[in-house]
Amino acid sequence: MAERRQYTRIGISIPVKYKTASSRIWSETFTLNISAGGVLMATTDELKIGDELKMQILLPAEKKTIEATGKVVWKKPTGELSEFDAKNIDVKSFAGIEFAKFTRIEEDNTIRIMEFVYEHLHNTQSKKKK
Repeated sequence: MAERRQYTRIGISIPVKYKTASSRIWSETFTLNISAGGVLMATTDELKIGDELKMQILLPAEKKTIEATGKVVWKKPTGELSEFDAKNIDVKSFAGIEFAKFTRIEEDNTIRIMEFVYEHLHNTQSKKKK
């Protein structure tokens, strides 16, 4: 299957707050990976494909959260993604959230995420060379 992702993605756990349009309550979770195009996050909620989420993402070493609207584009039970060990975490599923193409995210926030991803990749590569 051909890779459809437009942006470089890194595996990292970052705190995320989100809520659906029909909810007043913010849920807290974490990412499993992130790119300027979206996030993969763990969830205990019963999100559905197509749900629109208001999101707040706090990148490491930043003080200001990234505000974005995302759309659930896929969802799988934790047992169906063998590359992520969910034994020690209280989650029911993983959800792929897209916020670059079809939903709203400010351009400067997209740039902040891209810079974070590339800086993280650069630091990881530098450590491997030592």
